[in-house]
Amino acid sequence: MSSKWDPQQQEGKGEGGGDQQIAPQKGGKNVWLMRILVGGTILTIGTLAMLAFGAIAIPTVLLGGGLLLLVSPLLIGGAVLTSPIWVPLVGLTLTVPPILGTIAVAFITFVLGVYWFWNFVRSSKTREAAEDLKEGMKEAAYCVQHRVYDTCHSAQQAGQQARQRAQESSSS
Repeated sequence: MSSKWDPQQQEGKGEGGGDQQIAPQKGGKNVWLMRILVGGTILTIGTLAMLAFGAIAIPTVLLGGGLLLLVSPLLIGGAVLTSPIWVPLVGLTLTVPPILGTIAVAFITFVLGVYWFWNFVRSSKTREAAEDLKEGMKEAAYCVQHRVYDTCHSAQQAGQQARQRAQESSSS
């Protein structure tokens, strides 16, 4: 057995190997290299983000908080002096958008209603519908008159029959 690397020995055809087949590894070293590169990149980006956060956020909080504490009496004094202005502004800010929204919805609804009505009036089906309504009114009036006539005629017949029965019963 030699100490040098022999490609035939790796394939199973070297000394004492015979016809044995060893399953080749598909890119074993390349996979680990990719894993290391991806993991290192993620850790590097995370570390840089944390350093940037620490470099920016901590001084901002400390300096901003300190400045806010120092300036707060002036801010409160300014707010007290200008409060007659802020109260109406806050009230308008809270009340105007719902009012404008309601007006906008009402306007859009009105415009769509007028548009629909205009198309309804212009359509030929509307003219046909009006003629159908007139014919229906004539038919209904005729039916009512006919029913009234039939009812009166039936009532007269029923009255005559009742009189006849009454006369027959009184004469017997």
